[in-house]
Amino acid sequence: MKSEKKTYLRIILVLLAAYAFTLYAEPMTYYTRLTNIEETVLGEYIYYGSSDTLYGITRSNDFLPINGGNIHGPLITSEEIIFEDDHINLEDVTQNAEPFPFPEQLVEVMRYAAPWVPSQNNRLMTWIYFRGDQGIDIYQYPAGTPRQDSLFQHLQVPSNQVIYVDGDVEIQGVVAGQVTVYSSGNMFLIDNIQYVGSVARNGWFESQGFPHMLGLVSERNIIIEDNPRNGKENGWRNGGGGGPNNHSININGSLIALGGSFTFEHQNDEHERFQGPEPDERGVINLKGSVAQYRRGYLHRDNHGGTGYHTNFLPDERLRTHAPPGFHSDGLWSKISGRHDRLLLDEGSYTFTNVFANTLIAPAGVELVLRGRNALTVRDSVVILGSEEEPVNVRTQTPGSRSAFHVDGGIGAYIDIQHAIFSDEINVYFEFDTLKATSCRFERQLSLEGSAIIDSCFFGDQVTLLSDEGLHIFRSVFEGGMVIDGTAENGEITNNSFIGARDDGLLLNRFNSLRIVNNIIAYNRGGINNRHREQPELGYNCVFGNFDGDWMDCERGAGSISENPQMTDHRNFDYSLNGNSPCIDAGDPSSPLDPDQTRADIGPFYFDHEPQLAENPEVPEEFAISVFPIPFNRSLKVFVEDSESELVVWSIINIRGQMIAQGNWSMNAGKNSFELNNLNMNNPGVYFLQIKFNACTKLEKLIYIP
Repeated sequence: MKSEKKTYLRIILVLLAAYAFTLYAEPMTYYTRLTNIEETVLGEYIYYGSSDTLYGITRSNDFLPINGGNIHGPLITSEEIIFEDDHINLEDVTQNAEPFPFPEQLVEVMRYAAPWVPSQNNRLMTWIYFRGDQGIDIYQYPAGTPRQDSLFQHLQVPSNQVIYVDGDVEIQGVVAGQVTVYSSGNMFLIDNIQYVGSVARNGWFESQGFPHMLGLVSERNIIIEDNPRNGKENGWRNGGGGGPNNHSININGSLIALGGSFTFEHQNDEHERFQGPEPDERGVINLKGSVAQYRRGYLHRDNHGGTGYHTNFLPDERLRTHAPPGFHSDGLWSKISGRHDRLLLDEGSYTFTNVFANTLIAPAGVELVLRGRNALTVRDSVVILGSEEEPVNVRTQTPGSRSAFHVDGGIGAYIDIQHAIFSDEINVYFEFDTLKATSCRFERQLSLEGSAIIDSCFFGDQVTLLSDEGLHIFRSVFEGGMVIDGTAENGEITNNSFIGARDDGLLLNRFNSLRIVNNIIAYNRGGINNRHREQPELGYNCVFGNFDGDWMDCERGAGSISENPQMTDHRNFDYSLNGNSPCIDAGDPSSPLDPDQTRADIGPFYFDHEPQLAENPEVPEEFAISVFPIPFNRSLKVFVEDSESELVVWSIINIRGQMIAQGNWSMNAGKNSFELNNLNMNNPGVYFLQIKFNACTKLEKLIYIP
């Protein structure tokens, strides 16, 4: 056994681009070897590659001991490489990585479990026998007695099933289907555990398209039992290299020892009552899959002239994209932790635990599941581009917990969130330079610090806004009231509803200049409460039915009223106006007209006098445009197909309808291509390319990322 620590050598880090994003985004089954602590219980370091060839991805939260050049795959360590041979030349290595989270339990796996197998406080031993296409037999018998066929339950061939055993468990057999066995105690491997269709001699199989998958999870240790099937009493030599029934053990699947090690029974230590022969070579561990363990376990010892097993590990390539039941959803890696430069999410659900990222980008339909008080912190920019049909949902993993989503970059931090829903169990604190929130829903109390543009949003609890620059709040609903506590310049609060707050509907602590018009402030503890030394600009607001008073230390301003706003059903959260509302056509005459081309109403929801459809000639089917790439950065290619030659006018506009750039193209009949370079985009987010021709207008959505 090699145990002496050698000099720590730094080597050139060459990390393949394929691992740039996935470094912290996979379940534990992703790595061929994953270890939290490399130092064994006897204080030794077991050097990788000293006698066996290393395949697949090896990752450690500790110093990574390496000896020998038989290493074929990336190495990732949270500390440094320890070399025993100073002349080893390695590639695909990263050092000083963020530690991979090593939990005490995998709650997300446990919650999928059925059946649950009790052990009566370990008075019963559970024995799970995989019988291939005949299914699974689960036996139980009194612990400490000979194994016996006392059937607890028979299961058909499983498809995406998790079995939970509350106590110790013994495992063996031929596996068909997709199943994970989770044990709260020790897990004993009493014979081969391999898939139907694998090679009988060593358990190998071709990964591509292979249908069966197994996960073995123990909250303690996974132990190869010392018995004749597994090479007891020098079975490797006594078996003479014969069939695997006389020695060795074949294992297919992903093994996880959350609180202990992957190791073997009866290691012939002097303190052990059991002592085997000398030598006690039991064979080879043929494992195709992966191993994760809290502490590096012994699989071979030097005592008794050699005790235990040599190893022959091969990765199951399927684990790069799939995992055993309970570990993932929809075939996508969903667990993210550690530090990242940019997280560009795809469709699906993602769980965040202690994540720090510079940039987060999430498209429509994504779900962000937050776990822990420091679940997600972003420094520079957040771009969430949900849609009305597919909003981005942000929720906590565990009901009753208070997970946090922070943006703490301050100057330079940019947030653009559209159609996002933040549940009532998410603590939100955004500190930013600029925030744009459109059609979002925030259920919980939150604090926003920076220049903010909020349009058509809903807030279920109190909102505190601390702005030193711009503050623009439009067409939004605040059920918990709003506190202005910054030094906002040229702020405006227009066409909103402040309804039913336990405190003031609108509390003004500090501002430099603030215009408040066309708002409904009703049924709160207090109406508008001005605690600032100066008066805001007030006008055309409806302030009514507030318990402590409507206008508190402020003048109501021109056009304001204190009448029942006549909302459709505010007690059931319908804040639209009915036909008798005094707020209809009562807004500031200088405000833009409502969409029905009548005078602006008071409140966020205008009363439609006579809905009209905008008339616009249909775009001919022969006219088609496409853009590339999406998202784009510095340049944008536009492809246009037209049935005739003509002049078109193009413009790029932002989400507020402001023109960013404009020009024209002379079109030829057929296919045309154009390139727009050096576009003056100030902020990332959604823009539109507008094409006008022959009284027709066509829009293409763009996403700009710096």
